[in-house]
Amino acid sequence: MAKKGKSSKSTPEPTQTSASTNTKSKKKKDVTPTPSTTATQATTPKPQRGLAIGDNFGWTGKLPVTLLNEHCQKQKWGKCQYDMSKKAKGFVGIVTLTWENPKTKELIPIKFYPNYSPKETTNEARHMVATFVLHRINYIKNMKMLLPIIFRDYWNELEDERLKLLKENKELHDKRYNTNPFTVYLQQRENEEKKAKERQIKEQNELKTKKPTISLGTKSSTNSATSATTKPLKIESDTRKFPKKVWEQAPFIDIPSDIRTSIEHSIRNHIDWVNTDQDLLINNPSMAKTASEKLSALGFRESHIKESFNYSSRFSESLEWLLFHIPEDDLPQSFVKTDKDSKVQLKISQNLEMEYLMKRMANSGFDQDEILEVYNANNNDEHKTCVELTKMLLPQPLESLAEPESQEIWNEEIEGLEMTGIPVKHEKNVATIKLEHNFLNVKIFKSENYPNEIPGIHIVVSKNEYTLANYIKLAIVRELLKYLTDHIGQCMIYTIFEWLNDHVNKIIENPGPLMTTEKVTKKVVVSQKGNKKDHNKSVTFISDKDIELVKESYKKRKHSDEFKEMLIQRSKLPAFAKQESLMTAINSGQVTLITGETGSGKSTQVVQFIMDDLYSKGDFTTKIICTQPRRLSAVSLADRISKERVDEVGSETGYIIRGENKTSSNTRITFATTGVLLRMLQSSKKNGVLKNIGYILIDEVHERSVDADFLLILLKKMIKSMPKLKIILLSATISVDTFINFFEKPLTPLHIEGRTYPIQDFYLDSILAESEYKFQNSDGEFITPSADSHFYKSGNLNYELIAHVTRFIDKRLTQEAKQDGSILIFLPGVLEISSTIKEINKSSDNKFMALPLHSGLTSAEQKSIFKTAPKGKRKVVVSTNIAETSITIPDCVAVIDTGKSKNLFFDHKLNTTKLIESWCSQAEVRQRRGRAGRVTAGTCYHLYTKETFEAMQKQPIPEIKRTRLENLYLVVKSMGISNVNEFLSSGLDAPDKSSLDKANQFLHEIGALQENSLTKLGNYISYLPTDPQSAKLLILGCIFGCLDICLTLAAISSTGSPFINSYEQRDKLKQIQKKFGNGQGDFISMANAYNAYMSNKSKRFLTENYLSYTTIKDITSTRSQYLSLLVELGFVNRKLDDSCNKNAENWPLIRGIIAGAFYPQVARIQYPDPKYFKSSSGSIEIDPDARQIKFWIKSDGELPAARVFIHPSSVLFNDNNSDFILDENYKDFLSKVSTDDGSIDYEKAREQYMQLAAQTPKSNVPMLLKDAFVAYRSSHHTTKLYVRDLTPTSTFATLLFGGDFSYDLNITLGQTSPGIVIDNWLPIRTWCKNGVLIKHLRRLIDSVIDEKLSNPESPLDEDIFKVIERIINL
Repeated sequence: MAKKGKSSKSTPEPTQTSASTNTKSKKKKDVTPTPSTTATQATTPKPQRGLAIGDNFGWTGKLPVTLLNEHCQKQKWGKCQYDMSKKAKGFVGIVTLTWENPKTKELIPIKFYPNYSPKETTNEARHMVATFVLHRINYIKNMKMLLPIIFRDYWNELEDERLKLLKENKELHDKRYNTNPFTVYLQQRENEEKKAKERQIKEQNELKTKKPTISLGTKSSTNSATSATTKPLKIESDTRKFPKKVWEQAPFIDIPSDIRTSIEHSIRNHIDWVNTDQDLLINNPSMAKTASEKLSALGFRESHIKESFNYSSRFSESLEWLLFHIPEDDLPQSFVKTDKDSKVQLKISQNLEMEYLMKRMANSGFDQDEILEVYNANNNDEHKTCVELTKMLLPQPLESLAEPESQEIWNEEIEGLEMTGIPVKHEKNVATIKLEHNFLNVKIFKSENYPNEIPGIHIVVSKNEYTLANYIKLAIVRELLKYLTDHIGQCMIYTIFEWLNDHVNKIIENPGPLMTTEKVTKKVVVSQKGNKKDHNKSVTFISDKDIELVKESYKKRKHSDEFKEMLIQRSKLPAFAKQESLMTAINSGQVTLITGETGSGKSTQVVQFIMDDLYSKGDFTTKIICTQPRRLSAVSLADRISKERVDEVGSETGYIIRGENKTSSNTRITFATTGVLLRMLQSSKKNGVLKNIGYILIDEVHERSVDADFLLILLKKMIKSMPKLKIILLSATISVDTFINFFEKPLTPLHIEGRTYPIQDFYLDSILAESEYKFQNSDGEFITPSADSHFYKSGNLNYELIAHVTRFIDKRLTQEAKQDGSILIFLPGVLEISSTIKEINKSSDNKFMALPLHSGLTSAEQKSIFKTAPKGKRKVVVSTNIAETSITIPDCVAVIDTGKSKNLFFDHKLNTTKLIESWCSQAEVRQRRGRAGRVTAGTCYHLYTKETFEAMQKQPIPEIKRTRLENLYLVVKSMGISNVNEFLSSGLDAPDKSSLDKANQFLHEIGALQENSLTKLGNYISYLPTDPQSAKLLILGCIFGCLDICLTLAAISSTGSPFINSYEQRDKLKQIQKKFGNGQGDFISMANAYNAYMSNKSKRFLTENYLSYTTIKDITSTRSQYLSLLVELGFVNRKLDDSCNKNAENWPLIRGIIAGAFYPQVARIQYPDPKYFKSSSGSIEIDPDARQIKFWIKSDGELPAARVFIHPSSVLFNDNNSDFILDENYKDFLSKVSTDDGSIDYEKAREQYMQLAAQTPKSNVPMLLKDAFVAYRSSHHTTKLYVRDLTPTSTFATLLFGGDFSYDLNITLGQTSPGIVIDNWLPIRTWCKNGVLIKHLRRLIDSVIDEKLSNPESPLDEDIFKVIERIINL
């Protein structure tokens, strides 16, 4: 190896040119060129600047070695050291950089080994390695231009390698290329030390758990211990196995010992372990043998296994029984609680003497609470305490006689033992004798009147490395005391010693039954009053007196001038001309299908034709029900028909919608939503709701909603047993053959022509030609697009074309003198509406009044579309498919139809809805087209070709094939129908089997079904007119004393958020939601906002907080309906006493109830690994960045969990782009991290940055930093799978109110079980006994709920609630 700083001997001699420059060391020589030299110079090319020519490479600037030295000096590092490694083809340089740690004074060296090929000279090798090091530590500066060409090329090669590594492995790149390699080195060393320490702790824990214990000295445990490190044991193959990394990242829980004791106490007092519904293992020898082998392999005692078979019917139940009843210190090795199963707690003792005393006496097996109580009762006398503790184990108290010579007798007995050679140690009237059993001693404490009184007897283990379960120690003493009761008055020390040597081994092997007392359970008393209670209001039937009033009212109205005037107006409708044929068809058949175009009068007139026909026949009792798909339609139709019949709403004609009943005993025509009629039919047997109902009309049947399809199935079956009932189907456009084939009875179809004006259609090819639309390409050319291009065939929207067609229509309408007509544009969604309006306004010179129309608008905003446009402007309404049927634009004369719509489809695999954009059906296109001909001849501009229209499907996909079916499934079950799949498959279109299976699974998960039968909870849920989860929320709110907020939350779940969905004000809206949420999440934020308004009720409050008055009104109405139903069911006292809301402010409990109600819609929060910043005061953990927090939900796919994302509208969504910004403090920051020469001290910069990051307040999710789960109300898939309406909740709440869980027994013998698994997808790290306690506390909660459901008026057990409250608040 060459010497440092010197050239190698193999370095070539300097050329003449370089030698001539060295004038200081040599005399000048005659260098006049000779002919030969002249020829040589002529043939040799002139050297290029920067190539390797001599020592300086023909370079006048700084060389790499110099640049590296200067950089090290600026960074205050040590001097660079160069070593040369001699290779076969030359030399390779090695650089060592050093730095002295100012805190520890440690000198840290780092060597750099380059990757270039060997060089001929050490000089070139030295500069090459300097270039290599410069690139590693300073690549961020483009230094290659400061280098000679040869090293510049090498720099480029190094840069290519770096960029390649950056793409492949960023983590390795950041370690290898770093401005401060010493920081990287220290971090790596710290990580290695941390891992080594963790390994050491793990090994120590394993050594602790592998200690042989006396309690495990049975044959089965010995066998398992011999193979503890080699024999793998898989117990339950149906439990999913998770890798070690998943368990390490799983949420962790631990239950403090005092709470664990109270849980055990509650379970022992309230749960009966004997399952009388199933065969016990004790009666099933084959299953018992299999279970026994598994349990023996796990290390349980044979006597305990046999005892467990008296209380269990399968292996898992037996395992739970054993884990619950076997004391902690006697559990097998795989279930022993280790350090990793406990939260680290620091306990500072106030009284060390007392601590040691308690520990001493606790080693004898007694409970610490008992020790403390007896100790205090005996005036803090330890000796007396030990005696009294023993007496507590006597079967019954014994009277003792005074013995004045007690001490003398005791001493003589001790002397006699010592003389016989028995190893006894005597000190302060305490005799410690070593038993023949190698590891046990017995301590005998002299009692005051010994031998007329039992002495204190304690069994202790003599060696620290062995243990004996406390309950076994006490069992030994109990059996001994039974024997000693016959030896009172005699010397007992030797008797004790002899008896223990003879019996202790037998007791250790079989310590007796774990359950010694008869189990006392709370019996559920079913309230007869509750069972007899009718769950639905009975219908008020019309009396004879009422019939007379109806007659008189009708005659009076019929002959009034108002009625006659209304009749004239009605006669102008197309339906009126077909009154006779319509009534003939209705009266002649049981099922009639009436189709009619928009404006024909079918919805308003047919029902009146029937009513007038009944009056003409003298029938004043038969009633009519007409269903509508929407509440608004039911209310408006009832109002209009009441006006046409010159009556008040609620008299002859009324309506029933969710939360409002506007009918009376005189009502004969009732408009109701389809869902309301289904509820009425659901309870028809109990309240006779169908009595006097002669006609049922189903309007808008072509929409094929889930409720309408279900209603058709019911009516199809009803008409077989009710021959007088007549069904009339009303539709705009529908396939008549579909219904003719559906009903088994003859069906009479009729059609009513509409009152619409002629409509002219234009398709894309003619639109492009007539409007002369052109677009400008990237080359600046204006091109006329082709209608059959891929762009238009794919359904892509061209906003510029929509605006262009709008201007073209306006121009044409103006020419036709149609100044007042409006234009209606159909688009698929809200974003498309916004983009279109912007394009129209941008290019219209303020000619148009462009208005959006979609379901997200408030009522006031929707009403603005009915206003007339200002003079000189034309109204343009840009709408979703809501304007197809629900809302009519009265002055519409032209329609622009993009042919696209967005519909929700349920994905049973992801268990979420997807909003999918697709082509409309032909029926929907005709509905849109018809909107242009309501007031005059109109035009419809289809932005697609005729061929595209013909390729569209005829009818829209029925809702029953694309939506969730839980509600429908539950209602069908509540009607007593066992085979739901078969029943629903008899409809117009059978739902997908996968959707029905998912509904069945969901209802089992929430507890509404059990083994495909309706549970008590499911029965009550089916009575409540809301979705199953909201119904469950109401019931849990009643049971746990938080009724008011649960009423509000359930109402919001049905009606929607009270906040106005304003895209423009979304930032302000989120701040308001955060204010009301108070860290409790989105759902509670909505409830708090509603409650705040109800206590204020000012318009200003609504405006300032972006609240919708209409929605709040709906919430109030829905709350009232729910409350009246709960009162009717007996869950709520009519007086609404304080017990209903005693936990109104208990937010952990409320959030737990929400999680329980909406389970399995619960997402697990995965936090990133903690990061720490080193400061002078030590390491400080930095709050995790919200963008790195991940959310996971249960998946039915190959993997158990699927990732989801928080919807941006959530208050828990972090919308910051960075953690903090160095803006106005930038100069101050630079001044703190700059050195004297202006360069940056990277160590200081890093420390300053981390301090700023740690001090910056996090706007991400304060609640999420505490909770491990979030419950979500809904999810949908667009570009990602989003969850919304979130409520943070704890692990304990999820376990108590969530799904079922099992124990991970995929373990190797000798290792502990890592924890429990919820619903086979979510691992939770905990001690397995904690899992058993929580599982049986769950059963206890279920029994409380079941008792409440059986007897709604029964009070909640306060002891149970206190345990639940304590564990949820952990």
